[in-house]
Amino acid sequence: MVSPRRTTVSKRRPKVDLRVIDTKLKVSRHQLIYGLPYCTLNGGDTEYLISNPGTSLLTATLYVIDKKCRAMKPIKYTLKPNCTQSVLLRKRQPEHAGFSGLVVSKAVVVQILYYRKGLQVAGGELTDKDNLLLWLRDEKYRTYGFGYRRAALSTEDISGSVYVSNPNGTTMSGRIVFYDQKCRVAAKRAIRIPARCTAEYPFPKGRYGYGRAEVSLPAVINVLYSDGRSGHLTAAELVGSGDLLDVPADPPTPGKRILVDYSHDNRMGGFQPFSKFVPSLRAGGLTVTEYQSGSITSALLRKHDAMVLSCPRVMYTDAEMKAITAYVNEGHGLMITTEYGDGIGRENANKILNLFGGQTDFNIIKDPTDNWQGTTYWPIFDYQRNFHSHPIVHGYKIVSAYGATSLAGGSGWQTVIETDSDSEPPNRPVLLARAFGRGRVLAYGDTNTFAGVTADRHENKKLALRCGEWILFRI
Repeated sequence: MVSPRRTTVSKRRPKVDLRVIDTKLKVSRHQLIYGLPYCTLNGGDTEYLISNPGTSLLTATLYVIDKKCRAMKPIKYTLKPNCTQSVLLRKRQPEHAGFSGLVVSKAVVVQILYYRKGLQVAGGELTDKDNLLLWLRDEKYRTYGFGYRRAALSTEDISGSVYVSNPNGTTMSGRIVFYDQKCRVAAKRAIRIPARCTAEYPFPKGRYGYGRAEVSLPAVINVLYSDGRSGHLTAAELVGSGDLLDVPADPPTPGKRILVDYSHDNRMGGFQPFSKFVPSLRAGGLTVTEYQSGSITSALLRKHDAMVLSCPRVMYTDAEMKAITAYVNEGHGLMITTEYGDGIGRENANKILNLFGGQTDFNIIKDPTDNWQGTTYWPIFDYQRNFHSHPIVHGYKIVSAYGATSLAGGSGWQTVIETDSDSEPPNRPVLLARAFGRGRVLAYGDTNTFAGVTADRHENKKLALRCGEWILFRI
């Protein structure tokens, strides 16, 4: 275990080539990598119960990382369907809180059990897709949220720490901030963890509240509680992608300047996609620049707090796409809208969306029961059937689209609006949001919602303003 204030790195080469759990994830495209924490402090032990829920043979390789941030000799297993392998960690690495990398041929069920001295169960965690070590190559930071308590509820002492493990081949940087019961910053510490090492960040004494861990690389994060007198483990919580926050540890100042890009022939058919979107933003007090021609550069982008684009018929260059991803990573906003079907504009919008782990389905949404004037491809979305819990749609009742496509988002994306159960396709995202680095990205499957007569229907103009406010960190 490595202190957050002082780190040491072994000069000996690892016994095992750990490129399999480096950032580039150099494994077969058909393999998955799980980051699994363990704790064997104060005579305790950790057990992995690795189960194969599938109908065919499963292969697994476990890399346990030791105190010196090295991989021990890998352990290989073959599991038949519905079979479970038990792995105890103490005999492999005693008196340490660290992590392992589990490389498998397909999805598994992993239960982590913690034992006190004497093999009494002290706590457990169930891993899932949250704990897969996946990260977009261009993403620079992610912020995880967690709760903590160090103030005693009774006469018993409570102790605990956040353990952050770096399963990558390069140094991880970032920060961790603890907020207390009085809404104040209780502690703020820099994160700098060498490759494959683990750092401990104790909870602030006499406090309770929550914390934000902002890290530059995929991390394995474990919150451990222990008895304040004996030091024995009493509870544990594994932090994963389900705990991602869309506001970084040091959030940017809310902005009001939006750049709407038309410079790459951003349009569908003969109309500009934001004919009603821009007036809605301006009516809400935002400053909008409509960029008609020229290149997208970092210097241009940094004059604005967020960027909006739709269906570029002329694709952005590699340099422009690099500038856009860097801009979002730095703490700015981006909104991408697309359209139904295929075509060069949709395909190019999809390429931009791919940079942030999203995907267009290239279909047309049809709803036979909830639509505008009996037209199935004019779907209506309302708070009872389609809205998820998100600030963008909070308090609103109904919006509508005209020829929309559904979307797909991997880890980090949150669905804001989706189709209902009798739509075609059913229960698929239409509006997606995510944090990316220190910034935010929004993806919507219909430009017509913000243009032409469709923008005047229902609460579409209000949706336009709320989308702008969200990518500006105003809500």
